[in-house]
Amino acid sequence: MAVLNTSIVMPPPESVRTGRSVEAIKRDFTDNLFCIQARFPAVATKNDYYQALAYTVRDRLLARCAFVEDLKPRQIVKAYPAHWKDEREVSVELYRLRRLLRNDPDLRRMAG
Repeated sequence: MAVLNTSIVMPPPESVRTGRSVEAIKRDFTDNLFCIQARFPAVATKNDYYQALAYTVRDRLLARCAFVEDLKPRQIVKAYPAHWKDEREVSVELYRLRRLLRNDPDLRRMAG
């Protein structure tokens, strides 16, 4: 019978959208600056940087609420009214986040 080597445990790859490592947050911030704000760092204003950072934090908050705490959009709006104005906005952001996670190459490799 084969014995598995359990002494080496590889951590699962982190998604750029929901990862907590410094590299994942930097990549998501840069991606939000370029894709959502449509700005290059050379021409971005302080407000563009602020918006990109806000989207970066918001992605992680939404992922935690929806995927870890298993909250529905109505519950997310009730828990965080300063971040989302209604259920539709949460649903649209969840759709966007799921689409981005679905296209994440690291998560695709992990899923096989």
